[in-house]
Amino acid sequence: MPQTMAFYSPSTVRAGWMRNTFIAVIALGIILRIALRLIYAELDNPILWEFSRIANNLLETGVYSSGRPGIPSAFMPPFSRLLIAGIDKVFGDGFTGHFILSTFLWLLEIAIPFVMGYLGVRIWNFRVGQFAFLISMLWPMLLLTSGRLLNVPVYTLFPILS
Repeated sequence: MPQTMAFYSPSTVRAGWMRNTFIAVIALGIILRIALRLIYAELDNPILWEFSRIANNLLETGVYSSGRPGIPSAFMPPFSRLLIAGIDKVFGDGFTGHFILSTFLWLLEIAIPFVMGYLGVRIWNFRVGQFAFLISMLWPMLLLTSGRLLNVPVYTLFPILS
């Protein structure tokens, strides 16, 4: 009985190669973000700048204030400060609370490339969506913010979604 040879069309081979490359970039982006967070983020004593000060003022005085406790302020949009205050209230201002905050910010960072890819597909076409996803998954600024507990993912993702 003669053996049949499998024949793969160039488009099938190219689609498999593209799929494997896409999966590799996703894995690389996620691994880089995890590594940078583990290497650079100090969860015992993170540098949260004014975000933590505003959150502490909110918890201590019940007033959203930037400078002096108890004096209301409209300094910066409140979402990330309210998030920090809520996490500090529930989990405390320590390793556990900072780990929860870190995980939430990391999930937002990972969502950005997927949202960019989705918008690229919806507005233009599949190739543009793929390109937008790949570029934003490996964008240096987003990778570098993975090493710190910054509010960049919050202020990047929410305007994109609006």
